[in-house]
Amino acid sequence: HDALPISLSLFLGSIAGLKFGKLPDRIISLGSLITTSIPEFASGVVLIVIFANWLKLLPPLSIFVTENSILESPSKLIMPVMVLALIETGYVTRMTRTSVVDVTKSAYVRAAMLRGIPYWPWVFKHVLRNALLAPITVILLHANWMIGGIVIIEATFGYPGLGNMLLDATLNKDIN
Repeated sequence: HDALPISLSLFLGSIAGLKFGKLPDRIISLGSLITTSIPEFASGVVLIVIFANWLKLLPPLSIFVTENSILESPSKLIMPVMVLALIETGYVTRMTRTSVVDVTKSAYVRAAMLRGIPYWPWVFKHVLRNALLAPITVILLHANWMIGGIVIIEATFGYPGLGNMLLDATLNKDIN
């Protein structure tokens, strides 16, 4: 479930960084700032209100009572995955944008541009190759945040998973 949000965030962050200060940058930056700043439980409740109560498209909770498998009702997983994806996408988009802007302002990238290298080879060979190192490192180090976010999201949606088990173990002081 992580490949789509990460790919989307790297793409959006690269576009925002390459269009620094222009309308696409402002729109992408505002969207990523909003999705990053809203906590998991709040965005979960907002999605429940919109998709379960108003639009009646998805079930409000992920409790599996009559099913033997998650695959029997995958619609119960859409909103928890959306919450995780929104926050992850916003955060990595902001990191990618900042990294692209920093690399674009560096001397070696400006020298490549002044040598007359065409735009797309300049972007792929000089800018993105060096700018995507920081966001990829952040993505790999983001696993601990993901575990904390999973605990909150599973509690919000009533999903019986690893996060719920971690929460129960913590509340019951079960060290093992």
